[in-house]
Amino acid sequence: MSGGLGCGGYAALWDRVDRAGDVLRAGVFDPVRPVPLLCQHRGGAVGVLRLIAADARGLLVEARVDDAAVARAVRGGALPGFSVAYRARRVRQGAHRAIVAAELVEVSLVAVPMQPGALVDWWADEPPVSTVDQEVHAKTRGREAGALRERVLAPDRAGLDRVPVDAGAHRLFEDMNRSAKMRRWPRAGAERHGA
Repeated sequence: MSGGLGCGGYAALWDRVDRAGDVLRAGVFDPVRPVPLLCQHRGGAVGVLRLIAADARGLLVEARVDDAAVARAVRGGALPGFSVAYRARRVRQGAHRAIVAAELVEVSLVAVPMQPGALVDWWADEPPVSTVDQEVHAKTRGREAGALRERVLAPDRAGLDRVPVDAGAHRLFEDMNRSAKMRRWPRAGAERHGA
């Protein structure tokens, strides 16, 4: 694996109204298949999605950004969000358009995400590592991060952000981020986009 910028977060959140008035329902992209990572829904791939998985909250992604200009933009906060492109297969019209089945086409790093809560939660510069190290790192990181994410962060009432639940667990999560040389975006970042 070559070095690059690692980043991750939720590219889509279930049962939350987006800026267009659409609501993605849990299971909408089943089965989740690999898709390209783009910038602003345009051009060629700027990296790869190392993890793309649906969980109870939304579509969780972990990416490696190989394009130097895009990596600088993520580090600098110019691309603080994720966005998904899809082809709707089944919708239900109500107060909002509910997308219940769709084909996921791509995931993009974007300046203004359609889903206000679909933010880049972390980023980290990644030096090249051996294949064995990659496997151990991926297994350990996934298990620890998933357990901590569930304990430390929970949806707020508006459903647009995540807030610390337990100060002790929050400090543990922050210590883990620092030790992994990760950077977390401030939650106030959503305000930059008029959310």
